Amino acid sequence: MCERCQRSVRALTIVRDLAPKATARRRRPGWAFAGASGLLAASVAVVALWSSERSQALAGLGAVNAAPAYVGAQMRAAPSENAVRFDSAMHAYARGDYAAAAVLLERGRPFGEDAAPADFFRGAALLMEGQNREAERALGNVIAAGPNPYSVEAYFYRAKARLRMGDRDGAESDLRRAAASEGPHAREAQRLLSQLGG
Repeated sequence: MCERCQRSVRALTIVRDLAPKATARRRRPGWAFAGASGLLAASVAVVALWSSERSQALAGLGAVNAAPAYVGAQMRAAPSENAVRFDSAMHAYARGDYAAAAVLLERGRPFGEDAAPADFFRGAALLMEGQNREAERALGNVIAAGPNPYSVEAYFYRAKARLRMGDRDGAESDLRRAAASEGPHAREAQRLLSQLGG
C-alpha cells in the first residue's frame, strides 16, 4: 500500500475507533457533547488530511523538470534597446538564473510591441522559481495576446502553475487546450488529463 493510502487508512481508523466511544459516552449524563465533539474533531481531521493530500497530488502533477528551451534568433539590423534587454535576460535564463531572468524580462517588456516572448519566458522563469501566481499571470498575458508562437505552450505551463496552486478546474481547461493542439506538449497534456480523470 502506498504512503498516501496508509495515511488515509490511519485517519479512517481514528474515526472508526472514536465512533463507539462517542456512542457509549452519550449514555452517561454530561458526556454527549464531549463524545460528539470528539467525533466531529476526528471527522474534520480526516477531511483536512484528504484535502492536504489532494493538494499535494495536484502540486506533484505541476512539477516542471526542465525550463522551456530558448533558441535565440539572429538579428539582421541594429538591435533595439528592448532587444538588448531581452538578450541579456535570456543569457541569465540559459544559465539557469531564473530569478535574474524574471526581473530583467519584466524591466525589458516591450510595451506596445510584441511582448509575448518576454511574457512567456518570464512566466517560465517564475515557474522555475516556484512563484506560481506570478507565473500564471505572465503566461495569461501570452494567451490574452491572441494566437502567437508561444500561446499553445503558455496554456501547458499555465496549467502547471494552476496545478501547483490547487486550481484543478483551471488546469484542466488549459490542459484541454494544449492537448487539442499539435504543440510539443500535446501528449503530456493528455497524460495529465487522464491522471486528473478528465
